[in-house]
Amino acid sequence: MEDNKQLTGYPSIDKPWLKYYSEEELKYSIPECKIVDNLYKYIDKYKNEIALEFMNVKVSYAELKQRIESVAKSLKELGVKDGDTISVCLPNMPETVYLFYAINKVGAIANMLDPRNSNVEFLRLLKEADTTYLFAMDTVVENFADVIREAKLKGVITISIIESLPLLIRKLALIKNRSLKANLTSLKSENLTSWKNFCKLGKGKADVVTSKYAQDAPACICYTGGSTGVPKGAVMSDYNFNAYIVGLMAMEFNEEAGDSGLVLAPPWVMYGLSNSINAYLCLGFRIILIPQVGSQFIVQMLKKYLANHIVAVPSMLRAWMNSKEIEGVDLSYIKTLIVGAEKLDPTFEEQANQWLAEHNCKAKITKGYGMTELGAAVCYTKGASNIAGTVGVPYVTDVVSVFNEQDGKYVEGNVGEQGEVCVMSPKCMLYYLGTTNEQTSSIIKQHEDGTKWVHTGDIGHIDENGCLYIDGRIKRMIIRDGYKVFPAAIENVIAKNVNVNQCAVVGIKDSKLGYVAKAFLILNDKAKKDETITQIVEECKKELYSYEVPDYFEVVDAFPVTNVGKIDYKKLEAPNK
Repeated sequence: MEDNKQLTGYPSIDKPWLKYYSEEELKYSIPECKIVDNLYKYIDKYKNEIALEFMNVKVSYAELKQRIESVAKSLKELGVKDGDTISVCLPNMPETVYLFYAINKVGAIANMLDPRNSNVEFLRLLKEADTTYLFAMDTVVENFADVIREAKLKGVITISIIESLPLLIRKLALIKNRSLKANLTSLKSENLTSWKNFCKLGKGKADVVTSKYAQDAPACICYTGGSTGVPKGAVMSDYNFNAYIVGLMAMEFNEEAGDSGLVLAPPWVMYGLSNSINAYLCLGFRIILIPQVGSQFIVQMLKKYLANHIVAVPSMLRAWMNSKEIEGVDLSYIKTLIVGAEKLDPTFEEQANQWLAEHNCKAKITKGYGMTELGAAVCYTKGASNIAGTVGVPYVTDVVSVFNEQDGKYVEGNVGEQGEVCVMSPKCMLYYLGTTNEQTSSIIKQHEDGTKWVHTGDIGHIDENGCLYIDGRIKRMIIRDGYKVFPAAIENVIAKNVNVNQCAVVGIKDSKLGYVAKAFLILNDKAKKDETITQIVEECKKELYSYEVPDYFEVVDAFPVTNVGKIDYKKLEAPNK
């Protein structure tokens, strides 16, 4: 950005964050091709390097391409056509990766499903996507047998978690786990096929020509976390995925080809699929696929794989920091530790950085910001923008600003002014699956000047350097006797108390004031409950307005979390809490 450029004070015009990018990075262009073809450009470059690691089994980039091509042939022989929807309900495992790219190659749409859905929800998602074939774990197929039968699919392909392991180990696993063996042999139906037999379909068949690219054609469906409502399917395009690659490469987050990345986010989460699988492979990483989901597995994975790049949610980071297994462990191999999914309070960030330094790690916590509807992240703490409290600067492909509605129009806020965080990005989803146009337009809104912005529902502000700060969330905002109260502001104050390990503030109904704030606290072992709460009230009175001080406090052992590891505020707000 030119130093002598006259500033307007409006972030969308001034784009102060561009100073963090080089002239070369500002010229990056988004590839207009299929996701799989974009990956192949990098596979040819890194063909001799390791692409995937799963339970000590390693697959090179060259082998990855061969297996994608083989799966694509089998999909064609199965009868999958351009535009079909293929539902995939698998954890992080090699077959998931092969399938995702093969589905893209034949022109079908990958519908990524979470196996922890209820029966009712699973059936809804299969039907809503107009699923033709389902690829799922054998245990999932058994659990949802009635639902799958009701969905009336053309076919179901069952896959075992041990599919990629060497033959001898697979046999030993089946002998050891008799119930697994029973599952594999009892699942019989006219439209049921094992992964092994599915793979045989393509043997000896002609190569598959990649389907035609179209910028606005659906390529993938990933679902929102549902932390503030029912999960919705965000329909994404090839262009969305390719734009993310460009933005990430311009971020320069201390990466280089040959690095290893720990894939903790599951593939049915947009960040897991777009960042930790597709983007990392395009960067030449060795991606380590972790099939388990949950903080209880994280400590073991951290010690076992010595990954250079890790993306985690705050609950995972807390699990590491509180684990005795990590005491004295050298973490110098970590090059980046990115924390996202929910706001990281500055006090905890400082504690985490101190913890890393004590474990011989030179890296500091970096943060990101984004959402499923925007293809994962749109901001990252690049270079000097990594300061406490901020979630970073916009990707080179994106424009971020804040807006307030006035007289039916959206008015952009100046630098430092608070408003709803809005994003204009080539990573913006096409639409919500199976919903009305009104539901899609409730988040993708056209402003008076004709530009289209994603309205995130978050309240924030942008500083003079282009750094974004998240100050609260509209749906979590509490209206107390006419005053707006943002839980995040209260949480930041409470988190400073040395006796508090974690806190969450929600609004609860009050007959006189409408809603009031209630703070849930997780205290350390040495804390005295009543004494600590008294301290917190005094601290809140010093730093907050009187109407922001919580009316109620409750000490708990743990917070409920959603399927993607975020605090489940809906459960905390429930009357029985």
